Amino acid sequence: MADHNPDGTFAKGHGCSKGRPPVSRERAYQKAFHDAVTIDEWKKVIRQALKDAQKGNAAARKWLSGYLCGLPAQNIKAEVDVTSTDNPYAELSDEELLKVAQNLVTDLTDLPKEDPKKKSKPRKRATAKKKPATRRTKK
Repeated sequence: MADHNPDGTFAKGHGCSKGRPPVSRERAYQKAFHDAVTIDEWKKVIRQALKDAQKGNAAARKWLSGYLCGLPAQNIKAEVDVTSTDNPYAELSDEELLKVAQNLVTDLTDLPKEDPKKKSKPRKRATAKKKPATRRTKK
């Protein structure tokens, strides 16, 4: 934890993460892949994946279908009964629901804003107490 101060904040001069690699580096890797693999070699990879998929290899099927069909969209079915008597909004018209939503937005925008001059104190990081080192003595 030499990168941190005793209070858990980063020490001065610590660079943190190096961040995302530059796009130029990504393009260099892509070019290296394109230069290393010819179209004929790539077709062999595809044919092998097709053979493996036909033999029942699930990973090969998934890989091929990802390229051929794209990833499937997620369809989530909500199990909510909007006609239930427990729902206070079930009997409202679309216009009434819109007014309720607008009131909620108004209520949220009326909340007090944080004062930018008032900064929150950094939280102290919990640190484990180290056991004191004990020396073994020869008898």
